[in-house]
Amino acid sequence: PKPLKEQVASLYRKYVQEGVRQVELDADTQKKYNQQRDYLEKSVESLKRKLAKDSEVHRIDNMRIMSENVSLIGEINDLRREINHLRHEKDVAQHQTEGKGGSDTKDGLEREISMQRDEIAKLQSKLADLDATGELTVQ
Repeated sequence: PKPLKEQVASLYRKYVQEGVRQVELDADTQKKYNQQRDYLEKSVESLKRKLAKDSEVHRIDNMRIMSENVSLIGEINDLRREINHLRHEKDVAQHQTEGKGGSDTKDGLEREISMQRDEIAKLQSKLADLDATGELTVQ
């Protein structure tokens, strides 16, 4: 144990520099700490700006989609009202023509109803596409 202790002490003296001053080490450590701190603070500020920007873009996009949904829903409601109105007109015309035997009005109304049904199918398809792509939000 004593020769081992002497050998360790010898190695320590040989390889450990006694000339390193604690003050220089502390100044260098403090400088590196300050550099890292500055870098991290800048990173945090940059991330905060990006988050605010992305949040605003997301909010604007949601508002656009909601506005588009409102207009589409309004258009669908208008078409439903028009369909009901045309059905009513068809029923009235059908009652009037039953006694007269005229089929021209009936053919015209059926053609109109067919066109309206096609338009409704197109709008429902568009609505389904918007829903499938996630652009449709329900209020």
